[in-house]
Amino acid sequence: MGWLALFGSPANMTWLANLALFASWGLLIGSQWRAALITGIAALAGGVSFLLCDGVLSSESGNLSSITGTAIGYWLWLSSMAAACCCAVLSPWQSGNRLR
Repeated sequence: MGWLALFGSPANMTWLANLALFASWGLLIGSQWRAALITGIAALAGGVSFLLCDGVLSSESGNLSSITGTAIGYWLWLSSMAAACCCAVLSPWQSGNRLR
């Protein structure tokens, strides 16, 4: 059910990390390095918090399905968050500007 059940379980709330990730990308495009780093770290923390969850809301009945593992899509999602953080740290030095 994904974002449709955002507040159905703690695992579903990790979808909010996507908003922070999108904000980080936008801030990187706008050269707002410090804000991009903060939102990137928030996204990464939200994404990693999924590993602490046991179940995810997967139907309208309100029952939680067990999380049995993580696949490559999850790790790519986390990698994009880590990449946003790295870009926010490294970009100012490449452009000659320090963090503002």
